[in-house]
Amino acid sequence: MGLRKLAVPEAYRLAIDYQGTLCATERDRLSRFVDRIESRDLPWPRP
Repeated sequence: MGLRKLAVPEAYRLAIDYQGTLCATERDRLSRFVDRIESRDLPWPRP
């Protein structure tokens, strides 16, 4: 069920959309970071 159908005020929907965008951006950034480490494009020191 969508937020509009639940009559959630727009101010809250904006905050939820913003948080969702931040989470997706961070997920994508971390995924690229891991890909670079695994491909050895970004050297990563070994303990």
